[in-house]
Amino acid sequence: MGKYIDISKSSGESFAAYLAEPAQGSGPGLVLLQEIFGINDYMRDMADRYAEEGYVVLVPDLFWRSGARQELGYDQAGF
Repeated sequence: MGKYIDISKSSGESFAAYLAEPAQGSGPGLVLLQEIFGINDYMRDMADRYAEEGYVVLVPDLFWRSGARQELGYDQAGF
């Protein structure tokens, strides 16, 4: 299971990303880009699955400027 980390920019700002690592602690890297729905349950689950296969997976919060860690569902409310 992964965890959220903060990534600092040179400007001093930071944004969140979800990091999932394989049990052995290292492996090839994979950047998984989120949908417009944010780093939701589905994206975290996909990152965790790739980590189980041996990848180090990073899912950056691409929309952090609109509000940190927004998660939308795949239902009418999410749209």
